[in-house]
Amino acid sequence: MDPYDYLAAQDWSAFQRVFLRDVVAGDSAHYEKLCPLINHRSRFAVFDLARCSLVVRATPKAGVRQDENINTRLLDHRCVFARYAEHVKSKQWTTGRLLGSRSRLIVALGFTAEYGLVRLFADMGMRIRDSVTRRLWKERRLRMPDNWTYGYPGGSRNRSLRKRYSPPAWWEVEDPVTGNPRWALVPVVHPSAWGDDPGYRRSRKLIAAARRQIRRWPVA
Repeated sequence: MDPYDYLAAQDWSAFQRVFLRDVVAGDSAHYEKLCPLINHRSRFAVFDLARCSLVVRATPKAGVRQDENINTRLLDHRCVFARYAEHVKSKQWTTGRLLGSRSRLIVALGFTAEYGLVRLFADMGMRIRDSVTRRLWKERRLRMPDNWTYGYPGGSRNRSLRKRYSPPAWWEVEDPVTGNPRWALVPVVHPSAWGDDPGYRRSRKLIAAARRQIRRWPVA
């Protein structure tokens, strides 16, 4: 997206038109892979835990920047991502986005997003429960405080993403005041790991199962 177009956008709709044209359309590495998960263009929102592009700067070659994406597999990258994702302003923005909507279903793209959202809901005072085992989530002890950025919230010996397809399982986020579920947090593979679930075939079944369960919930 050209910086001039970014700065020239007078409102969100103008920005959206340019963003869709220059960023989303034709992005076979990320956005276009999400199409199978979206069944109505006016009923979804896409947002990030860290709303900025985190890259490792590299020496330009022939005038072209050679930056690389941050990689939370690397220990020294995890603290950088966590610093932005758990900054008080980032958490306030995400919390406001969730509480200010009527959404009941949240799809987490990858285990980092899943873990970050589970931690956010816990900080909000919500109860997070496995939809199958009915166990309440309690964060296990981390060797390093930023290791959640490359870890699975259910624990490697508990419930991994692959184990959530059958039987269908997700996180239910409960309001502690009413005891009723408020959100279903459904984990799916990140587009970069699309090969683990081509076309999101298994993920779509998982999301459909969550939707059926949500219809049985009391009205929020």
